[in-house]
Amino acid sequence: GGRPGTVGEVSLNPDRSDGREMPSKFPYMKLHANDTIRTVSPSGGGYGDPFERDPARVLEDLRDGFIGAQAARSDYGVGVREAEAGVDGWVLDEAETARLRSRRPS
Repeated sequence: GGRPGTVGEVSLNPDRSDGREMPSKFPYMKLHANDTIRTVSPSGGGYGDPFERDPARVLEDLRDGFIGAQAARSDYGVGVREAEAGVDGWVLDEAETARLRSRRPS
């Protein structure tokens, strides 16, 4: 949320000395044995300040596998911890969330 998106990239043989960036669209190109094409999909930016996202929604994203616990902390300023023994999943740590959000990056 709230961060810039990225542009896409296409590379021919990116791990070789003769590798090069390619245009995003090229209709016909002859490839040779051992050639490699690498594509990086563009991504959209987010909306709003991530540190203002409702912590309950960040927790939902974590439980759904969209983000990890470290991203919840560093990107959204939301403290989480694993639930008590016998209970699956994650729970909000409100004290850690308050601490993280009070020291938010500028």
